[in-house]
Amino acid sequence: MSDDIYDDDLYDDLATDATPTGPWTAGEKITVLCGGMSINIGIPMVTPSYVYKRADVLTVTDDTIQYQSWLLDLAADEDEQVRRWGEVRLLRGAHEVTPWLKIGDPVWTVLHDDARRIALAHVDPADRQKAMEAVREKFGVQPQTPSSSFQYADLAQQRRLADDAAARKAQGRHTYASS
Repeated sequence: MSDDIYDDDLYDDLATDATPTGPWTAGEKITVLCGGMSINIGIPMVTPSYVYKRADVLTVTDDTIQYQSWLLDLAADEDEQVRRWGEVRLLRGAHEVTPWLKIGDPVWTVLHDDARRIALAHVDPADRQKAMEAVREKFGVQPQTPSSSFQYADLAQQRRLADDAAARKAQGRHTYASS
């Protein structure tokens, strides 16, 4: 068994290389830093736009160079991105980026829970321990949530009590004397 259960081929293309400079060439990469961006890297009105998530890596094509030069200029100029959007959303080149922004966000939670479930499925305690250590190394420590005692209100009971109180108020209490 491998020491790292998270060796997957999904991140092979994210190996960090030196950020290229100069004119764009087909085959270069753009790394998305801000999820939810709709980007068309082809011919406008012909090639569809796609919504990308954080850590997606786009490949520049000849169509991108010819028809989407504004996007390439923007991806190469971080200062312009900050001026336009207030943050850097695209990086020129392939960069290793975590799919989550911070520990505890929804993407982190889903990926962490899946990895933890897989690690806990190991039958051998030593393997399970190594797998859990790999999860902690990759995802960090799960944030502590404040403990609270929360109870759902029994709305049906509240309605019955309110109806009984309204009926008593409207009709009053009747006492019958027995002889």
